[in-house]
Amino acid sequence: MSLKVRIVKPFLRPMGSDEALNRIAVVYDGHEEYRVSAPAKAEGPAIEWLDHAFVRQPDPTTFGSEIEVSGEVAEHILTCVREELEKQPANAAVEARAAAATFDPIHLLCSRFHEVAKQLRVRHAGRNTLNAADEYDVQDLMHALLRLFFEDVRDEEWTPSYAGGAARMDFLLPEALIVLEMKMARNGLGAKEIGEQLIVDIAKYREHPKCKRLICLVYDPGGFVANPRGLERDLSKKHGELDVEVFIVPR
Repeated sequence: MSLKVRIVKPFLRPMGSDEALNRIAVVYDGHEEYRVSAPAKAEGPAIEWLDHAFVRQPDPTTFGSEIEVSGEVAEHILTCVREELEKQPANAAVEARAAAATFDPIHLLCSRFHEVAKQLRVRHAGRNTLNAADEYDVQDLMHALLRLFFEDVRDEEWTPSYAGGAARMDFLLPEALIVLEMKMARNGLGAKEIGEQLIVDIAKYREHPKCKRLICLVYDPGGFVANPRGLERDLSKKHGELDVEVFIVPR
């Protein structure tokens, strides 16, 4: 059996959920596809986890499901993956380790949010789905995505009182000291209005003891925000002790 091996991750980092797949490689045999994955908590060089890895194939009868592969076929696939990992350049593991160390799941979720929202509209046999049509839809979708990487996700916790009132945050990630604020641009909520809201948000979150980093995701599929990159640059900086990053998507 002649196989084509594509290494996905030569260096593994723990996934945020036990249900997540720590994918090592995808292997092709003609039209057949095999997926090699390690346990969700695997960490370190992928080659060291092959004895604990499993081989699966996409289930053609159930969208998104996989079928376990065992026996000689699985053993041969794992052998080919091991051989391919051994061919990696000597510095590949070091580079992969550095990439894993600098990997930021929040950046990934923000940058790919629009692609996920679009994909959710495509359901088998026209089944019901989540269409990100308003700010609540955007929050619900992001809440689900955050569960991939973070075990403790708290939604809408109260911020400390500011200027005589209090506000609610969308998501607090207490272990990472991150607050994620979601907004959806629309008629009457363009660059000016969103900028003004974010300035107020920044002032409030500077007072929160569990917020050292504020991420603001503005979802703008309708293109209501004029000069989105300029708004990002103006607000993405350190405000006192608070690091602020603004993402306006799609780009």
